Amino acid sequence: MHSTFPRVRRPRLGYHVEQVDAFLARARRAYDGVGGEADALAAEDIRLTAFSMQKGGYSTAHVDGALERLEDAFAARERQRAAADQGEGSGSTRHARPRRS
Repeated sequence: MHSTFPRVRRPRLGYHVEQVDAFLARARRAYDGVGGEADALAAEDIRLTAFSMQKGGYSTAHVDGALERLEDAFAARERQRAAADQGEGSGSTRHARPRRS
């Protein structure tokens, strides 16, 4: 069976495997723009995400590292969208030069 992240050995605690996998699937749908409002995520949502702990769960260090990279990707996309939106509404429309006769 393939695991998304390394797992800690029992009896050590790691992140709840099913919760992490479900969250990452939701994040992928949100980033790809499929899934609608229910799957909408922002960088802040990723930063505030927490998982239950379970014996033999995913390595917290590996999951936390992946979440940091994921948050960075969402934040970069949010900045790009904000810049594009600001550019569209800034009133800096281009005007054609008048033709010379």
